[in-house]
Amino acid sequence: MKTGILGGSFNPPHKSHIELCEFVRQEIGLDKIVLIPTGEHPFKRKVGVSKFDRYEMCRIAVEGMEGYEVSDIEISKDAPSYTYDTISALRSDGNTDEYYFISGSDLIFQLTWWKNLRGLSKLITFATVLRDGVDNSEILVEAEKLNRAFGTKIILLESNSPAGYSSTEIRNDIFAAKDALNEKVYEYIMSKGLYQSDK
Repeated sequence: MKTGILGGSFNPPHKSHIELCEFVRQEIGLDKIVLIPTGEHPFKRKVGVSKFDRYEMCRIAVEGMEGYEVSDIEISKDAPSYTYDTISALRSDGNTDEYYFISGSDLIFQLTWWKNLRGLSKLITFATVLRDGVDNSEILVEAEKLNRAFGTKIILLESNSPAGYSSTEIRNDIFAAKDALNEKVYEYIMSKGLYQSDK
């Protein structure tokens, strides 16, 4: 089974996250997609909204969507979350799924910071979506370097879709960002008073 993994803070999860997953699913024939909200991110400051709220928003965002799951594997830990540990844990029960880590192109230049990239590269393939209308030549070069140095397998996918929503922009004006969010996610945000403390 081909399983796509989309990890992130999901602060909040928005429509562009789902559009990214759907694009990759169609391009490489994924059977299942798992959203994994981070608990404590090793490279980012605390995200403000609780990990439990972020998990619940993810669950609401894909509720009723065939082939989607949300995992609490990272939010259930108090320690920082590393992708190598997460994928290793998913495989620890003998799971033989082919894992594809879904990402935007910026991630390519961060991978050398990741814990045990060489080991991770044996467990997953990166499905990376390139930005339309920009020069992606540096990304192609970096992908080749990572493959030579770490055995990292990267599938580069070209999309004609315009740039998606930004979680930062959504947080900065949650009331103006209603169209960027699943209706029920927006209702959850309003009911909990999230992203509104300084409004």
